[in-house]
Amino acid sequence: ENEMKRMLKQLLNNNSKSSISLTSSRFSEVVLLVGGFCRTRTATPTTVAARGVSSAFTTRSSSRDGKKSIATSSTASSFSSLDGNDDETANTASSASKKKNKYPSKFDSNEKVNKDFTPNRYQTQEENELKTKQMREVKRKEYLEKIVKSENNRDFQSSDHANAIGGDGTVTKYYENVDIREVSSTQNQYEILLDGKPLKSPKRAQFILPNKLLASAIATEWATQEDDLIRPFTMPLMQLSSTALDHMSDYATFDFHVKKLLEFFDADQAVVAHPSGSELREIQLKTLKKVHDWARREFGEQLNLSSDSIFAQPQPEEVKLLMEKRLRSLSPWEMTCTFAAAAAAKSLLIGLALNRNIIDPEEALKCARVEEDYQIERHGFVEGGHDIDISDLRVRLTAPHALNLILKAKMGTM
Repeated sequence: ENEMKRMLKQLLNNNSKSSISLTSSRFSEVVLLVGGFCRTRTATPTTVAARGVSSAFTTRSSSRDGKKSIATSSTASSFSSLDGNDDETANTASSASKKKNKYPSKFDSNEKVNKDFTPNRYQTQEENELKTKQMREVKRKEYLEKIVKSENNRDFQSSDHANAIGGDGTVTKYYENVDIREVSSTQNQYEILLDGKPLKSPKRAQFILPNKLLASAIATEWATQEDDLIRPFTMPLMQLSSTALDHMSDYATFDFHVKKLLEFFDADQAVVAHPSGSELREIQLKTLKKVHDWARREFGEQLNLSSDSIFAQPQPEEVKLLMEKRLRSLSPWEMTCTFAAAAAAKSLLIGLALNRNIIDPEEALKCARVEEDYQIERHGFVEGGHDIDISDLRVRLTAPHALNLILKAKMGTM
């Protein structure tokens, strides 16, 4: 081996012009040693040296014996080709190793190669694929059950696109005939039918109404929708009834509305008036006289009705407690009407007085607009502005008042 290394070094230094003379047997031994050395050690310089040895010895031998040169040349060529194949194989193995290290498989349990490895990971790809298939099957069954349940809850709709709300607030009309049907004769409950199918609330609950008169009124709202469009803003009784059934029957929602009404009670519009000595203050007191007289009878003389600033004085604590007691004694339907009227008039006292039939909707409209009407008389009426505001407020006050009257109506008078 030492002799082979020495000869290789000399050959490299002489660039294949070495004057080394070997017998054919010694040449064969060197070639075999060099070939084995190159195959076991795939470094590029060694391969080049082996090729140099083959070339040099082939040249020296050809001058002595032509037959031997042919065999020697073929033998050297075969070893040279083997060395080239080994070189390509080594390069391929090296690149594959680098690729494996750079992009480790997610199923590789070697923590050094795969940093994302955890002891709980599925050890084989087959187990993981089986688990994935099982989970997909479970999700598919849940999805199918959800579709069936949704179809049962929405059997009154003709399609999923029928109730898509447009940009103008309208909905495509998906029915032709409207009717009502008695649900329970003992409890006097009715429902509305659209093409023979029961109407449901916006929350997909049963839309059961407490009397026949209210069912007939809401059915009329549905029947009067024209031009193949449903206009929800022309159905105030339907909106109020849906609110009562879907929301006010929930205690948390009911409690929220009570607290919200009490929050603005101190700055009630029926309490805050223009400073004393002005013409507007006299108009305010005259317009709100019926509301003030009822409020004093209902909540006592300690009720503060004399504030002359927008920063109203807070009501006494006993008045607030009494007001809260009155509000919490209301039914979900009555609370819906009271809150809607109070929000429209910006006054809890006006809303309560309207639902107690102390004032009618037109009187409530005047009480809620007393300051605006005063300014209109002096600065003029704007068509397309003031008239629309008045009409909108009239509907928002009349609807809860009408719903409250319908709920209290006796069936024997129908």
